Amino acid sequence: TNIGTAPPIHAKDGRIRQCNYGRYTWSLDESTDKTKLIFNMEVPKFMSTDSLNVDLQPQFIRVEVKGKVTQIRFD
Repeated sequence: TNIGTAPPIHAKDGRIRQCNYGRYTWSLDESTDKTKLIFNMEVPKFMSTDSLNVDLQPQFIRVEVKGKVTQIRFD
């Protein structure tokens, strides 16, 4: 992202954006009983949790790691 500015949640057409500016490896799976979504994101092992900001919404998850945004839609 640009220095000091996080990308907006929504694109110009109103849809929720997907992005991975930190280029972190992630996965999104469904539980075997189909009642849960399981989101996994690999971040550095010895990183302070102060460097993480997680926003979980019904339609998407937005994770900021050291200012780099990863945002994934649940559709």
